[in-house]
Amino acid sequence: DRVDDQMQAYRREHSAPTVWPNRESLLACVGPGAACDKVVRSAARLAQQLGLDWHAVHVRTARPLSEAASQRAQRTLELAQSLGARTAELSAPEVAAALVGYAREHNLARLVVGRRERAWRWPGRPSLAQALSHLADEMDVLQVALPTAVREREPQARMPRGLLAPKALHGY
Repeated sequence: DRVDDQMQAYRREHSAPTVWPNRESLLACVGPGAACDKVVRSAARLAQQLGLDWHAVHVRTARPLSEAASQRAQRTLELAQSLGARTAELSAPEVAAALVGYAREHNLARLVVGRRERAWRWPGRPSLAQALSHLADEMDVLQVALPTAVREREPQARMPRGLLAPKALHGY
């Protein structure tokens, strides 16, 4: 630990731009989603199995969060802390860049993020895992499968009757 602390101090003094291979460590990326605790629990389990130090970070952007999402992220950080993580909450315009900056500052070689199978995304906009991989090719990005949100079935709209019924308009 003493050598690791000295190396960290040297990296800060000399602004080392990449992660140096040393004692392994993890960074759990905490989002505001309903299943964000699964990322934290998976990172905690992995850190315990491998005997690693780990951190959990939530990044706030200019995009406003609902009160429920904000409280969920805060509760998840508290959960991470209770499971042994060092926690932080950052403010930045870009989530991926902030996470990579934090990981480099603390020399964290593995990032743990959530992944949804069928998440809709704007065309051309990468997922968080893709953005992290692009920004930090020296880091491992581990993806934890998150459950897809179950949408409640919406009640069917009542079909019009009489002259406005689809069959009544057939031929016009």
